Amino acid sequence: MLKPTCVEEDENTSGTWMSMTDTCKYAFKRLDRRQRRLNTELLKSVEEGDVAKVIRCLEHGASPNATCAQHKITASHVAALTGNHDIIMVLWNQGADLKSMDLEGRTPLHLATWHGNVHCVKKILDAVPETINVKAGYVHKENHVVREDLDSWNHDHDFTKIKVPCLEPGSTALHVACQKLHVECMKLLLNVGADYESRDRIGMTPLDTIVKKNSVSQKKQSNQTVGRGHYWQFLQVFQILTNSGAKLSLNTTNFRTTPMHTAMMLHQMDAIPTIASAPRFILGSDHTGASPLHFAVTRRLELPLRVLLQSSITTVDKKFSDITDIDIKDFEGNTPLHLAVTSQWRPGVGIFLEAGADTCEKNAEGATVVHLAAEIGNNDILEEILNVPESKCVSFFFFFFFFYLFRDLHGETPMFKAVASRNAACVKLLLDAGARLRQVRADKSTLMHAAAQSGAHQVLQELIRRDHNSRIPMFEMTDSRGMTPLHLACGAGHTLCANVLMASGCSINITLNLESHTNCTPLHLAAAQGHHDIVDLLLSSTEASKMINSKDVHGCTPLHLACQKGHRECIRRLLLSGADLSAKIKRKRITAMELLFRNISQPIVFLESILDSHIAINEYSLNDPKCLITVDYRVLVPRDKCNKQMKVMDALFDTGMSSDQECLVLHPVMESFLFLKWRNWRTWFFYSLFVYLTFLIGFTMMIIHIYFTNEKQHTIVPWMSRINLKFFVFITLSWLVSVEVEYAWRLPRYYFVDLESWLKWSSYILSATVSGMGEDTGDWHRLMSSVAIIMVWAELMFQISRNPNWGFYINMFSKVAMNVCK
Repeated sequence: MLKPTCVEEDENTSGTWMSMTDTCKYAFKRLDRRQRRLNTELLKSVEEGDVAKVIRCLEHGASPNATCAQHKITASHVAALTGNHDIIMVLWNQGADLKSMDLEGRTPLHLATWHGNVHCVKKILDAVPETINVKAGYVHKENHVVREDLDSWNHDHDFTKIKVPCLEPGSTALHVACQKLHVECMKLLLNVGADYESRDRIGMTPLDTIVKKNSVSQKKQSNQTVGRGHYWQFLQVFQILTNSGAKLSLNTTNFRTTPMHTAMMLHQMDAIPTIASAPRFILGSDHTGASPLHFAVTRRLELPLRVLLQSSITTVDKKFSDITDIDIKDFEGNTPLHLAVTSQWRPGVGIFLEAGADTCEKNAEGATVVHLAAEIGNNDILEEILNVPESKCVSFFFFFFFFYLFRDLHGETPMFKAVASRNAACVKLLLDAGARLRQVRADKSTLMHAAAQSGAHQVLQELIRRDHNSRIPMFEMTDSRGMTPLHLACGAGHTLCANVLMASGCSINITLNLESHTNCTPLHLAAAQGHHDIVDLLLSSTEASKMINSKDVHGCTPLHLACQKGHRECIRRLLLSGADLSAKIKRKRITAMELLFRNISQPIVFLESILDSHIAINEYSLNDPKCLITVDYRVLVPRDKCNKQMKVMDALFDTGMSSDQECLVLHPVMESFLFLKWRNWRTWFFYSLFVYLTFLIGFTMMIIHIYFTNEKQHTIVPWMSRINLKFFVFITLSWLVSVEVEYAWRLPRYYFVDLESWLKWSSYILSATVSGMGEDTGDWHRLMSSVAIIMVWAELMFQISRNPNWGFYINMFSKVAMNVCK
């Protein structure tokens, strides 16, 4: 290695900008950077395999132990990885340490074996034979790098890292050779004395690591694939190891891929019998818990599976139906037959059934293959399984004990699984095999409940067909919540199922007995969920008139629930069929009209569209004398409230004034309805107006008597005395107050926000106060009398405005008063 030399200072340089001493220091620092640059060039030359360039770098002072600072990979590692034995020998002759380990504990021998260059492996073993059984992944703390061996800062560390494989900690060179199927390297290692019983960190020997998968860390998945051209080497490697005395490991706790897994994956038909006949061979599981049988099912390896099962027969000299471990389970408790059924691999199912797999074996969920075949709805596989005699004990519950024995952990039988799959063919197969029709779950739900819940209308038809002779039909049976299959179908929105049940005679008026949904009908459930097709179907029934306004335990009708959830189409259909908008909930006293205004966007526009649909015109135009307009008032007068025809109008105005409900009165349906009501109500109007005029005249005469007649000393007739007038005022006032109380009780929200209501009560209270005072009057009495007489006469205009022909005066007065105030 070159060393910096200090040149003596010359007289001629005394006047220069840098002294000779500074030049010596500068040269030393630059030589350190030069050393690292040469190390980097050496690593790159080794990567390129240029022997001449490597020699040139060493001659210029590069370190033979040049190391990548980040990963501690030396030039010897790179040369071994590239398989260049000439560079290995050049580095060794220059003093390179072939026993050095990188950051992950790999020696050059590991990497040379990975590459598969037997000459490179031989050179390293000749140089450092003691590294033959060194295990990767174990780095000593004292394994540090000298500063002069490091590379420069601009070296591409990631490029080096990508090329270097990740080995399983504890792997020897023999492990690596077996993983990569390098036959010649393996022979060389065994001849030199490699330990074939050495175990890596998880306890696997080289024989256990003859695998395609999981032989290396998942960080380098591209390096763990074995090419098809090397398939033939697999059997050769296995035979070499077994001939050397290696035996299969009995350690199955680590669940790594076994040689049998690899042989089946590589379709090594010759290797499968050889491995099966090896000493201590068992069907070990891989890291996923899958045995070679499970592995064959997941990869659909039909021929390797047959060879393996046939090898088991030949090995243990047994019948084909008595193969050992045919029902071995994976982590999830599934046997190979379970997996074959779940994946719907028909050849595999046939192979395992022929091999004698137990069809009554349960997995971790408590399900047998009959459960699984019924669940996936594959009637071909289910039929094949049911042909096995012992399979019928799963579906045929003749004894009470078997009824509970063959339920899974969720309490499901194969029949419930078949119904849930909505496959009528599977249901027929199970029923024909002897399955009970009237099976129930823990919640007392039947097969029809399950079919209605899942929307299997064809299954429902089959169940109803087989249950037609029953004294109590299954579709009328209720579960623990009191729900029939029709309730479930309506709640889930399965129109076809509901249609099948109704066509079979199922009653639509059966109510629930669940605590929070007592007395709910199927229409309640359909309206609450917004299934308007179901609502249409139920309303088309002959029993719809009894159900449309039925109330649950809270007093909610189907219209309440539809309005509460904001289902516009359900509301439309219910209103067109005569649902009551004025119905009230029991405790909160909230009408359906109020819920509609709360939860429907643009409620006025929506109600106008509903009212528009209640107007029908015949085929003639409006200008034709033959034109006939039909107006349907059912939305305003529900069928069960014919004696309370203003309830819907009251509910409309009692919702408040936030949405300008009064503009709906101008709609032709409401306008014509109010006109007809006025024709019947005008007699009451004139009577009410007569009573108010009587009160007005009496109160006015009393005020005149107090402040005019007494002051002027005029004589009055006896019957017009103050006492008589006061009695007359209180009698009429009592009648008017009782009417107002009735109005306030009927329209509590609308009444107290109406201006006329406050005007009435103000005038009534002031008139009662003025009339009830004694003879001694004061200024306050005169002031109250003045205000009262003005209010009483103002109320007269409101009374007159109720007549359709006189109703313009109050509007005219309001406009004039507003202009005067301005």
